[in-house]
Amino acid sequence: MPEPLSDPQPADLVHMLINRVGLRESEVAAMSKVEAVERLNRYGIDGT
Repeated sequence: MPEPLSDPQPADLVHMLINRVGLRESEVAAMSKVEAVERLNRYGIDGT
């Protein structure tokens, strides 16, 4: 299991990445906040 980051991601961001984008919890946990926001933006732009 990935080590928790020192700067946790907002719960809403985690929820959207898991439930809308379809990422696994372990994938989200391994991302930095910047990576998570970029991934959500990519989903919003092109649906991937």
